[in-house]
Amino acid sequence: MKRSSGILPFPAEDDLPPARIVAGIDEAGLGPLLGPLTIGFSAFHVPAPDLDLWRELDGAIASAPSSENARLLVADSKVVFSRTPRGEARLESVALSFLALRAP
Repeated sequence: MKRSSGILPFPAEDDLPPARIVAGIDEAGLGPLLGPLTIGFSAFHVPAPDLDLWRELDGAIASAPSSENARLLVADSKVVFSRTPRGEARLESVALSFLALRAP
């Protein structure tokens, strides 16, 4: 098999299964408290166009903080972070969890 430049040919649109990309972005900038502006983003390839990621991941993630909830809080940084040791730990656990999932 002959190797080319290492770029795989993109399949024709008719050959692709129905899917979609769900993407999000968030920024944080608290000036002298945080330092420079920080921007985070994520993008997920969802294998079916009607698949609801919130429903599928319900056992692992939450969109609102709760004292009795052990799920990972996935929300705007203003919701995830609070200026308490618990809020700092929560933000760190969310950031490190997504960092661990990054593509190599």
